[in-house]
Amino acid sequence: MEIQRIEKKKVVERLDDPQWIIIDVRRHQEEQELKIKESISEDPEKVSAWADAYPLDKQIVLYCA
Repeated sequence: MEIQRIEKKKVVERLDDPQWIIIDVRRHQEEQELKIKESISEDPEKVSAWADAYPLDKQIVLYCA
């Protein structure tokens, strides 16, 4: 599996794409105004508990900043 960086502009262009799943893996969610509203929040410390819940045929985008 290849992991690559994606520019913010490309993510913004694809926010409504049903083939993309955007996951917020920030540890502290205090700054909710900076959250991408289409994203799903997941605990980065528990990846093994949630990683298999997402389909492999989708583009998975993780963000932490």
